[in-house]
Amino acid sequence: MLADSPAVSASLGTFDRFADAWRMCVRHVMAEGHVVTDDGRPLKEVLNVSLSAWNCRPDEFVAAGADPDRITLMVEKYESLSVLPMYTVSYGKLFREHAGVDQLQWLVRRLKLRPEAKSATIGFHTPGDEVLSCISLVDCKLRDGRLHLTAVFRSQNIFASQPGNACALRRIQTLIADELGVLPGALTLHVMSAHIYEGDWDAAYSVASSGSIDGGGDE
Repeated sequence: MLADSPAVSASLGTFDRFADAWRMCVRHVMAEGHVVTDDGRPLKEVLNVSLSAWNCRPDEFVAAGADPDRITLMVEKYESLSVLPMYTVSYGKLFREHAGVDQLQWLVRRLKLRPEAKSATIGFHTPGDEVLSCISLVDCKLRDGRLHLTAVFRSQNIFASQPGNACALRRIQTLIADELGVLPGALTLHVMSAHIYEGDWDAAYSVASSGSIDGGGDE
């Protein structure tokens, strides 16, 4: 890597628990992140980070150091059809009413008709919009009796928001899996700008350095 250039790619592997994947991601951004300023706020950033896990539970995130209220807020953001006060976009509407389409039911119908489909994929950006949701795309694959879900984020606040994003997506993954009569499989996140804001650096160091991390590194 060139001196003073940002880290441009990292696959953190597949974990048993997403709480461990999160802590590894926090550790990686704090250790390898390049300091940039966005809208006047310094942050550490790594580009193109991927991480997966088989299990995702809010209580395990809280035990690892995540804010339970922030997790609850993020889950509500994904499920409410209204724009919550601190946000500019309703993720609930993007999933349930994007361009007049209930995209979750579209995914279910597609996978019921073609369980082997490689194109059970939904997007959230509208050409020309000035305000873009951080989540860009969700893809589902039904393989070996499990529903695997992958989400692509153009940007994600790793320390504050990744636990809530993961928990909200796991709820969606479970909902789709239940409608298909299968088990949820791996949950994978691809984050194009994985970042942590300066105000969270001390807390992020504490999370990154606490305890052991089990089950990581499997490709």
